[in-house]
Amino acid sequence: MRTQYLTELPPHWRPVAEIFAALGDETRQKILLLFEPGDELSIKDIAAQFPLGRTTIVHHLSVLEKAGVLAVRREGRLALYTLCHAPVLDALEKLRLLIADDLAAAPKQTAPARKTETKEEQAAHAEARVPATEPETVADRSSFLAAYLR
Repeated sequence: MRTQYLTELPPHWRPVAEIFAALGDETRQKILLLFEPGDELSIKDIAAQFPLGRTTIVHHLSVLEKAGVLAVRREGRLALYTLCHAPVLDALEKLRLLIADDLAAAPKQTAPARKTETKEEQAAHAEARVPATEPETVADRSSFLAAYLR
């Protein structure tokens, strides 16, 4: 058991924790799913998609910006947001390395026997998970992501 981190996270892990905390809110996930590759969206663009007040949207954008998930560019009074992939990928890589280290250090365990699926069952599961077309709305993208991650 790693008890040394009970009182404080190590400095190298704080950015990872901030990103995962920012991504832990469903509204913030929906905001991120609004962005097409290369999009710059204003607060107005984003707020128009939600039944939430502008102040609430600004709070969510601030959390995402502070975590490094979004970058903001200002043109006068207009704030334009873009996705920042590198910090998220870095956090995922740090988590992957932690898991890989744990798996390498763990004693070998035998997995319980699994039922082997027939080719028909495999095809049915794959078809149920991946939609035939690209999702077009935030709700569709959320469903697409949830299905893909199953």
